[in-house]
Amino acid sequence: MLSYLIRNPRGIPAVVALAGCTAAAYAQVPTPGFRLGTELSTAYDSNVSLLPAGPVTAGNQVAAGSQIDTARVLAEFDRGYDRENVIASADIGRVVYRALPTYDYTSQNLRLFLKSELPAQIEAQVEALHSVQLANQASLEQVANGNVVAGGRPNTITTDTEKGQISIPLFAYEWRGLLRANASRYRNSDAIDKPGNLDMIGADAGVRYITGKENFVDLLARVDHGRYPEGALTPALDTSYNDRWLDLQTQWRVSGSSIVRGHIGYEQRRNGHLGFLDFSGAIYDMTYNWTPTPKTYMSFLVLRSLGVPQYVGYQSATTHTYSQTTGYRPTEKISVEAHYKWSQINYAADVQSLASGLAATSSRVDEIQNYGLEASWTPYDWLTFRLTGSHERRGANVAGFDYTDHIGRLAVRALF
Repeated sequence: MLSYLIRNPRGIPAVVALAGCTAAAYAQVPTPGFRLGTELSTAYDSNVSLLPAGPVTAGNQVAAGSQIDTARVLAEFDRGYDRENVIASADIGRVVYRALPTYDYTSQNLRLFLKSELPAQIEAQVEALHSVQLANQASLEQVANGNVVAGGRPNTITTDTEKGQISIPLFAYEWRGLLRANASRYRNSDAIDKPGNLDMIGADAGVRYITGKENFVDLLARVDHGRYPEGALTPALDTSYNDRWLDLQTQWRVSGSSIVRGHIGYEQRRNGHLGFLDFSGAIYDMTYNWTPTPKTYMSFLVLRSLGVPQYVGYQSATTHTYSQTTGYRPTEKISVEAHYKWSQINYAADVQSLASGLAATSSRVDEIQNYGLEASWTPYDWLTFRLTGSHERRGANVAGFDYTDHIGRLAVRALF
């Protein structure tokens, strides 16, 4: 069925209608742990490729907007079997760009999760994830008149990830040992981006301290190995790397109305051949959620990350992000939310320019601001209407990377 829809996207509306009818039938005869539904949305994006204003000479590209229509089929499954719990979900949709048909694609998000309680209080869990999404246009580049500039294109990234974890009781109830392993594969659809295809495997081990029903702290040591199977060794681009991490992860309820989640750690990158691209430094990603009243909530995030794994040209980038979200629920069925996000990306050296044989005249630094509003109405438990609007602007100290983008979106979701 999926392969047919990919070859014949005009069949999506019929499938969505069928899903809606099937979901209605299930609503009449509920199946424990199973939900089925659909989501239809229409949006307008004023700058799909996130290009700067004015002409971009490579490929005669210019900043262009488009109406974007999406039809998605949704399915969720969550059921316990004695000492096991199985969770599965599927989200498959057809995304159509009315003014830019080369961007049309079929989105996919699939998940399978199994958790098992073994003898001697040992817990094991495995998870498999598959996704197909349009690449972040802000991260793509092109060469125009001998200069590297922004260059959005219809590149989709297919990601497959497998994870496993074993949790073992230690000398006291509050302490558990953790062993984890993971493998990921990133594949780009556009020929320009295929050198960024990545195979990555990793493992970590550590201890967890548990107190109360929600609070825990993990101390983990982790190693990752990454390989670019279609990459070529150049004076500025490597074909493999090894990462070492020391990470402190936590979820901690500070009070009845606030909770902290996230991690703080240290990362060290060692490349397979090009030592001058090695880097190391602190990393963190912490979120503080606060519910001061039953009708209001706030969320604060601070983040520092190193590198962008699936983009080979950004191995040494450092990103700082701060965001704040405020929400208000006047009734149980209505909510309004506002957000503001600020990010700064320091590329340390324009590695992509060096890869193109061009001299980097200065260290590129991007500053991105995004703010917007969202309103949702849920007249029934199974039906939600959502209206969103956002504005994003990037300013860079290197010509050819500034952009402004406005997005408005209306979505209707029915999940039975």
